[in-house]
Amino acid sequence: MTAAQIADVRAGTASIDVTDAIQSALNSVVQDSGAFDLQFESRGGTVKFPAGRHLVSSALTIKPGTRLVGDGSNISVIVNSGATNHVLYVTDTQGGSVDPLLIENLAVVQKQGVTHTAGNAIHIDGNGYGISPIVRNVRTQDTYGGIYMDYCYPSTLENVHAMRHTAYGFRTRRNCTSTTF
Repeated sequence: MTAAQIADVRAGTASIDVTDAIQSALNSVVQDSGAFDLQFESRGGTVKFPAGRHLVSSALTIKPGTRLVGDGSNISVIVNSGATNHVLYVTDTQGGSVDPLLIENLAVVQKQGVTHTAGNAIHIDGNGYGISPIVRNVRTQDTYGGIYMDYCYPSTLENVHAMRHTAYGFRTRRNCTSTTF
């Protein structure tokens, strides 16, 4: 991120778009094809969201095997200014083993004054292959849909708050077995 983007995030004003900088960090996370490992010891990487408000204008595409970690669900906030996008979009296109995913200590909210008419705060689609998400200490707010999961097994949601969504707070579809709330 540029110095101006960092200053904006830290100040909490969410007036400078940081979508490209965050997507670049997400793209740099390497996913290997190792065995299933919920501890992430042999795969993926971490993208850290420091305290502040991170303004995004389009979907952030996340590879399975990635950890998104903030400083707290009221401290590290992703603010969406788009009207029809998913905010955090995870899909498995490689197949093979079930891939882990961790989203922790973050908030995903809609920017005030911008109506979100389609898309979800967090959209996880195993695409027929499977993703094993752990979503912990997360808040979603004011987007069209909250958290959507498809082909996610096993899944764990702990201390997750979905607030004021137009369509739904939580939605699970095909093969979301062993989901723990």
